[in-house]
Amino acid sequence: MAAASLAALTSIQADWPQWRGPGGQGHAVDARLPAEWSEVKNVTWRTELPGRGWSSP
Repeated sequence: MAAASLAALTSIQADWPQWRGPGGQGHAVDARLPAEWSEVKNVTWRTELPGRGWSSP
């Protein structure tokens, strides 16, 4: 099971070999993106952030 997980991670990482993805465009092509969100609908994960928020350049 661990070997299969590592193999899956390797194949995912191969699609994004650098910062902002292939070509540095910063977007991914995916036909399965949700069309709507809410506080509970289509939320994959959440975490508490200290302060007012977090960002990076």
